[in-house]
Amino acid sequence: MAVGWAAGSAVSVGGWSLDAETGNLLINGGFETAASELTALPSDWSLHTGTTSECSLTTLGSQQITLTTGTTGAWYLQSGTKVTGEIPWDASTGEVQSALRALPGRGGVTVSSSASNIWTVSLVGVGPNESLLTVIDHTDGSFGLVDTSPDSRRARGGRALDISGTIERGQQVVGLQASTAYCLSAWVGTAGATGTLEIELADGLGGSASVLTDADGNACRLSIDVSTAGATATGYGAIIHTPATLPEVVYCRIKITAPSAAIALDEVLLQTATPLYADGPHIAAVQGPTDWAAEDTATVTITNDRAGQLLEWTHRFLGLDQLGVDLPSVTSPGETQSDSLIG
Repeated sequence: MAVGWAAGSAVSVGGWSLDAETGNLLINGGFETAASELTALPSDWSLHTGTTSECSLTTLGSQQITLTTGTTGAWYLQSGTKVTGEIPWDASTGEVQSALRALPGRGGVTVSSSASNIWTVSLVGVGPNESLLTVIDHTDGSFGLVDTSPDSRRARGGRALDISGTIERGQQVVGLQASTAYCLSAWVGTAGATGTLEIELADGLGGSASVLTDADGNACRLSIDVSTAGATATGYGAIIHTPATLPEVVYCRIKITAPSAAIALDEVLLQTATPLYADGPHIAAVQGPTDWAAEDTATVTITNDRAGQLLEWTHRFLGLDQLGVDLPSVTSPGETQSDSLIG
């Protein structure tokens, strides 16, 4: 992290590289993987409360590509402005899958086949704002495309978790660190549901489990008023701080009581947050319905300060950002590092 001072001002200018795709401590947080081919239940998330009919995976979106009477030539697949390399007319599922996975944002798609020259592309990891596939045909045959549209409430990929009743699901979190800031985020889509969805860190599952709290007693929880979500996915997030001592086992649990209508939960993420400066706010980047592109940037405006000009200028002249420290300061009953000390 590098920090400069714009035109000799007391305004710090920083640049941070944030990874929106990696670092999730949760397994199957995007709910793309089913527990088995015979169920619509997500893998790696145990069901503690509720029934499987009240908490299951939405339909997996896919596109079926069929080549009729073709015997020579090649073809390409296009999504928006993204075009694959050349695909042989009689390509195997592996060749089609490799061609698609070479495109930005398509690294998770899978391709299967039920017969010769019929390919089914599962839209795993593809944002709903991304264009569906079209065929550029350079063969001597003709192509057909059949779409199985994924649930429009999802944030990314082909699936989301559909919740229609009182539920609690959870999974053990591995790799969590004590006294560390994390971003806990999720996307929710619903058509008019009410209720509060809670995603939190706890020492177990069920009513007897306790939610983790930080040094100030704040719960390690993302609380979502689902009535604020739209018919398409709405993003929510919170920065949480783990306690100095962690329990032996920590779970991430998802729970809601009697939502008035079904909700779709997608892309639940728990990742380390990046500090903007010592003892200051933290930031994280997450994936949404539209793919990030190379060299995309985002601007974040921070309205808080370091409690006065004295602290601000000591950061500037002493390089406290690089040292990761701050001058001790309290504001009650009086500011201990008052600007009146500046002579």
